[in-house]
Amino acid sequence: MQNRWDAISPLDYRFVGGDAKLQKELGPYLSAGAVIRYQARVEGALALAMADAKVLDHESANAIASAADQITPQEVADTVLWLASPGSASVNGQAIVVAGGEVMAG
Repeated sequence: MQNRWDAISPLDYRFVGGDAKLQKELGPYLSAGAVIRYQARVEGALALAMADAKVLDHESANAIASAADQITPQEVADTVLWLASPGSASVNGQAIVVAGGEVMAG
């Protein structure tokens, strides 16, 4: 395992059963990092679907989908840790966008 995001949850470990080769093959689909990347891709796909339904403009939807493809699990974890820290005490009622530095204006 190269980093903590390559770890497979105990629930999904049942598919691997200690087989290092199988863990390497299934890791991109079952690891903690894979779950975060999948959830980000779902957000990107939702934005694209909203654009197709004319609820969101295509430029914004493409920007969201592009940012979702660039998100790393570590960026999400860093954001969560900051939100749980005293430094974020003055942040209330906000949607925090972890977007790899992308900024949308509209």
